[in-house]
Amino acid sequence: MGLYWSVGLMDLGLAAVAIFEPIYLYTLGYSLQAIMFFYLLIYLVYILILPLFGRIISLLGLEHSIFYSQFFLIAFYISLFAISQYPIFFIITPFFLAIQKALYWPAYHADFTLFSSDDQRGREVGGLETLSTIVYIIGPLLGGFILYWTNFSTLFFVVAFLFLLSAFPLLKIKEIHSQEKFKYGEVFREIVDKQHRRNFFAYLGFGEELIVLTIWPIFIYTVISNYASIGEIVAGATFITGVVVLFLARLSDRMDKVKFLRWGSLIYFFSWVLRAFARQGGLILTMDTVSRFSKEMVFIPLQSMTYKAAKRLGPLAHGIFFEQSLSIAKLAAASAAILVIHYFDSPWLPLFFMAACFSLLYGIYKPRY
Repeated sequence: MGLYWSVGLMDLGLAAVAIFEPIYLYTLGYSLQAIMFFYLLIYLVYILILPLFGRIISLLGLEHSIFYSQFFLIAFYISLFAISQYPIFFIITPFFLAIQKALYWPAYHADFTLFSSDDQRGREVGGLETLSTIVYIIGPLLGGFILYWTNFSTLFFVVAFLFLLSAFPLLKIKEIHSQEKFKYGEVFREIVDKQHRRNFFAYLGFGEELIVLTIWPIFIYTVISNYASIGEIVAGATFITGVVVLFLARLSDRMDKVKFLRWGSLIYFFSWVLRAFARQGGLILTMDTVSRFSKEMVFIPLQSMTYKAAKRLGPLAHGIFFEQSLSIAKLAAASAAILVIHYFDSPWLPLFFMAACFSLLYGIYKPRY
């Protein structure tokens, strides 16, 4: 229960600010290329430091790693706000988020793997997704109206307070220390290892996630420049998606997860291609809803199978492998996006088509248990 409270509070903070984060950089005058370089730097640092953090997480324990990660997330948003006054923070800020990710995500994946049950893992992943869905309905509304009535400094202060609150439920959970051993080069060797290679390429599908977190919000802002309206649209799309998330989670437990994943990947591909043609609020709401729905069809079975494999292969080690694959995917997506933006005067359609191609990679995942 402590993990659920922590995730819920953290997600509420992220939901309030995440969609406005790239918009904030855009309103400061940074180009699309510069913004993609900002995120490229985050994932480059993340890739380089992540193998070191396996040992650090083992020493700190899973709960304490998640606890300390929140302070780096707070530092990230303080530093992000400082960019408006001191441009040098544009280079410094990504390091805080990379460290937060390296502390948080491997520990979170290992924690969930250890405490979830095999026969209901899809439902439990769906339960966390439902919790996230609820706060992602409230969060964008909260963030949008804060920006409508005040400014980014107030928003960053509010989410920093929520991140601080999210850390404390973890202190009531009995600490777990992983006994897994880590060497720096081991994660990179696993990526090229024959038995991991196919799923590494499947996880490269998460390259599309970088586009949905960075380019898609800026695209919405170019169509609808009112912060409150942006928050309402995202909240509306999330609400509609949330109605069916628990149903999808139960269905995932009963159906062949691989087939479920592949159908979701295909629907998600077409939703990406159609996004570029959404040029008014109603169409953006529709496409955002379809995209979120089809992403859940991908995410729930993929995460369920990933956690099941992690239970056999080592919760923390497999969590680091998953995160390293994901970060390489996002680094590749950021690099490709910079090239696309450079060569196209209107980059939206090629960027969304690129994300669509990434999303097809999810479908090649093969269970390893």
